[in-house]
Amino acid sequence: MGPAFQLHRKLGPEDKASESTGKRDEEKGAEKPLFEGHLDHLKGSKNEKKYFVLYEDRFEYFSRPEDRRNGAKPRGSLMMEDIFGVQVNDQGSLILELGDRRFELRTLGERQEEDAQKWGSAWEQALAKRTEEAASASSAARPSLKKAQEAGED
Repeated sequence: MGPAFQLHRKLGPEDKASESTGKRDEEKGAEKPLFEGHLDHLKGSKNEKKYFVLYEDRFEYFSRPEDRRNGAKPRGSLMMEDIFGVQVNDQGSLILELGDRRFELRTLGERQEEDAQKWGSAWEQALAKRTEEAASASSAARPSLKKAQEAGED
């Protein structure tokens, strides 16, 4: 995958107002995720395996994939507008920047590098979609995607 990369998105209040919630709610049942799979959620010294699903407008997690398939409500959800940056590296680490806190995840198993690359590509798609929406709503606030060198960037 090469050097780690960091995806940045900074949106202003006008972007939140442009979000179309009604249409999204109607289509939620048939909506296709950008990517989904198991990740470890790192909390202090504990790891908790969860099933994560990335959509264009949100990032959800469930206890098991069956819960999602059976229509259960997610255990947690982060809206794209609340995510200020995403860092992905070759060792399978994904870090979501949420203002003053971070949400740290790690890919599992033998294909950590491959899975990290897939998650990274999916996050690029999600943030690019948000960039398009922001550009349509206002030319003043535009998210950016930025490559970062692996050494020294957290």
